[in-house]
Amino acid sequence: MTRSTMVAAFVAALFATGLGGAALGAGTPRDQQALIGTLEQHSKRLADAARNTKGGPQQELLLRRARLRSLIDRLQKGEQIDPSEIDPLLR
Repeated sequence: MTRSTMVAAFVAALFATGLGGAALGAGTPRDQQALIGTLEQHSKRLADAARNTKGGPQQELLLRRARLRSLIDRLQKGEQIDPSEIDPLLR
């Protein structure tokens, strides 16, 4: 499965399960925790991919992971996040 297919499937599943609304602050705390868990899994995959990569592509993966971690921290603090902020980090 290509990365873009994986991202599209993730985003579709996110909104199909109603977690997309949680990103806007409209979901329940349980939905928000599920979203955070999903984003943390993606962060781990980025870290794993970066470990197996070198040079510029590795730095790009690490930068995306850092931005994703920042987004996770904001969600954990209860801030409202627009889904358009999540999408670029999952590509």
